[in-house]
Amino acid sequence: LTMPLRERLQAIKSDLIEQLRQAGVYSVEQNLPFAHRDTIPPSFAQKHFGGLQRLNPSDCFYNVLFGFHLSGCTDLDLLKQSFNRIIERHDFLRTTLHVIDGELNQIIAPTGEIDFVLTDITAEANQKNAIDSVLHNEWHTPFNLTEQSSLRVRLLRLSETEHILALCMHNVLFETGALSCLLHELGTHYADLLFQRPCSLPPLPIQYADYVRWQQSLLTKNMDSRLAYWNDWFRNGEPPLATLDCAKQDTLPTSFSAKMLWLNTSPHLMCQLKMLSKQAGVTLFHVLLTAYVLTLHRYSGYSDIVTGTTFINRNHWKLEPLIGSLLNVIALRFDVQDNLTVLTLLKNVRDTVLMAFAQQEVPFAYVAPLLEPNKQRTTPLFRTVFTFFEDTAYQQLQLPNHEITFIDTLYSNVMRPDIYPAFWEKQTSEGSILVGYWQYKEALYSEEKAHAMLNTFESILEAMASNPTQIIHNL
Repeated sequence: LTMPLRERLQAIKSDLIEQLRQAGVYSVEQNLPFAHRDTIPPSFAQKHFGGLQRLNPSDCFYNVLFGFHLSGCTDLDLLKQSFNRIIERHDFLRTTLHVIDGELNQIIAPTGEIDFVLTDITAEANQKNAIDSVLHNEWHTPFNLTEQSSLRVRLLRLSETEHILALCMHNVLFETGALSCLLHELGTHYADLLFQRPCSLPPLPIQYADYVRWQQSLLTKNMDSRLAYWNDWFRNGEPPLATLDCAKQDTLPTSFSAKMLWLNTSPHLMCQLKMLSKQAGVTLFHVLLTAYVLTLHRYSGYSDIVTGTTFINRNHWKLEPLIGSLLNVIALRFDVQDNLTVLTLLKNVRDTVLMAFAQQEVPFAYVAPLLEPNKQRTTPLFRTVFTFFEDTAYQQLQLPNHEITFIDTLYSNVMRPDIYPAFWEKQTSEGSILVGYWQYKEALYSEEKAHAMLNTFESILEAMASNPTQIIHNL
């Protein structure tokens, strides 16, 4: 009864699976069909991000860094053993990417160890500068996915009882579901080792390679309807570059240097936004996305607005415990007319998102020729990505006898999109609030312009929540 609910459910599920397996009515392949092969193709995420990294080996755009302050007597040997147990369980963390006969493929090593580096800065006079220097170097060190795993661990010792744990992941690994699994397993393994008990995690129902083969099998199903969707998507031709017109620029930036602004709303506004989503029959993500689309509409003057968003495909229970990216970046195209009411636009945005998600299992290589059949496309369909994190995965990290604080001020100062807003819900003593960041390219936007766009975004949210029956023009 003292076992957490998640562990109890996993234990029950594991027992049921074992009983079904012994009865001969269960196999890990059930509902995820695949055929075993000697070579394993890449997932869509591996092909996209791994391919980009291979073409640009010195780029660090695809590095994602998370930091945690550990307060307690950390056993470094047990921490390292815990990571190695995770690597032993998950084939993905022993996987490298190689070009074989002109095609990118996965190669899974039979064994592996964590890339773990301990840096002692107890004697540093200015520990903050030392921490910033180590994390900056880590973030700006690209991955070689041909030779390395997609996970690096750096531990900074501040004192006998204070450490900084930094996890650097490549985009072929990172998405919030994968991070949640990684942190949950780290805490579970550490506790099992500390209390000298057997591994309490249930066996994995499938490995990442099984998911990839299932994903590949989808390419043989319903492709006509999916490509028909994209033909309709392109009926108005090439989408305009709204981010350039928002910045009043004529040329694409050559610099990837980026800065970040932060947003913290009031509990009152958050409550209003939730009421609005309920009234309109949409989610909070749809509400925030609508406000962002309207912000781009206002600053660019375009009614044809395209933005990317992230979609994580963990809608099958066998996919839930996998470490490895199950992410797709979806292109969303909206028609914003000023005579629509807020409620109507919210429903249109919802329908557009649902339709796009239903057609999302199509690699971009299949889509690009629909617009330019005789030309290899080298530019993206969108230059901005909008993200709303429904779950804050970092809360999954729990170590016995430790107080753990997530370092939420870490961010990269380089990026590919022109604008990248990301938001999530945060619980405070005053109530739930919306927090997030608004990242932008310095080469396109001044700090004043970026502030103005973020303020407009928040003002639109307030106006939508206060009177959802008004037309867009009057917002």
